[in-house]
Amino acid sequence: MNPNEYLKQEQELLTLVPTKREMLELLVEYGKQLGDFPKTEEKEENSVPGCVSNVYIIASIKANKIHFQARSDSLIVRGYLYIIIKALEGLTAEEIINIQPTIEEFLKVTKISESTLHSRANAFGNIYRVMKDKAITLTKNADTHRGE
Repeated sequence: MNPNEYLKQEQELLTLVPTKREMLELLVEYGKQLGDFPKTEEKEENSVPGCVSNVYIIASIKANKIHFQARSDSLIVRGYLYIIIKALEGLTAEEIINIQPTIEEFLKVTKISESTLHSRANAFGNIYRVMKDKAITLTKNADTHRGE
């Protein structure tokens, strides 16, 4: 399933959740599916600014495709990470940039940011921005090394 279809599917599912509490429970369940994250990578350079909880993201590039790992000490934010990693995993930096309107639509329609505490309202957007920036940097670095 392509990332746009995946986000549309999640968007439909989340808009069917009848209560804020049930949406939070679903996000917690998603967060339980988040993969492992190396403890050694829990450092400032991998943190997501603007998040109340500790959120760390690392990215790698292989064959021009970006791969992510992430961790948060918030169960709800882990759910955010699961959704966005599933959407962006294996895309190119250009595809990650180009999916921004779909991400914005997802946030607007699902009101996922409104389902949590005010202090977490920007977490999803902050996470996306960090992932996009990491993808761009990795791609630029890979292009620089190819030219050497």
